[in-house]
Amino acid sequence: MADGELDDKEAQALMQVATRLGISETEVRGIIAQHKTIQFVLPKDPKDRVRQLWDLLLIVLVDGRVEERELAILERFALKLRLRSAVATALVRRLQEWSVTDAPIETFKADFLGFFSGGNAFEV
Repeated sequence: MADGELDDKEAQALMQVATRLGISETEVRGIIAQHKTIQFVLPKDPKDRVRQLWDLLLIVLVDGRVEERELAILERFALKLRLRSAVATALVRRLQEWSVTDAPIETFKADFLGFFSGGNAFEV
């Protein structure tokens, strides 16, 4: 929805994530309809925060383009997950650099996971 629309590929990716999380299609439709009023809940486990951020990245990437507005929302979401500001900015910058290459997603996933390998990516 960051770019003003939810295309078919994005909707399919969203449903895959929802299914993995045990969220029904009806619930997803309700969430989409009320997305501006839903309260964010910070996961306590840093692994869950990383997983949520990765899921959002996959949804952003599914349509084959990464727009500036999507990057801005991704960075704001990373900050809501309590990712350190410098790490969030570097991660988004790396995604932007990777998105204009032909490199497979696995290469970016390795970079993505590298941001969390030191154990100090999140604010205390």
